Amino acid sequence: MRNKMIPYNLYVSVTNTNDIGQEVKDWELVKEINVRVEFNSMSKASDDIRYIDCQYIGVSDYKGLDLDKEYKIEKEGISYLIKSINEWSRYSFYLLERVI
Repeated sequence: MRNKMIPYNLYVSVTNTNDIGQEVKDWELVKEINVRVEFNSMSKASDDIRYIDCQYIGVSDYKGLDLDKEYKIEKEGISYLIKSINEWSRYSFYLLERVI
């Protein structure tokens, strides 16, 4: 399992205030973690051949994500939002959604 993991940058969502007092959502780099990303499922519109929702599973040996925060992983311009986190076993499992 570990030999199929590749490094991704892990980001956490933070809310900052800009110069005029508006809240702005931004991504802050946490660290580089090793993740194996695999395709899980998709759904498509019934009257169209375009896929509208693809989900992926991520497996990592990194632990310690806060369930109350929003995270994403990114590598070479490909980003995945972490929709749910399961850290109950030896590895962490993430349900991912590709960001386009």
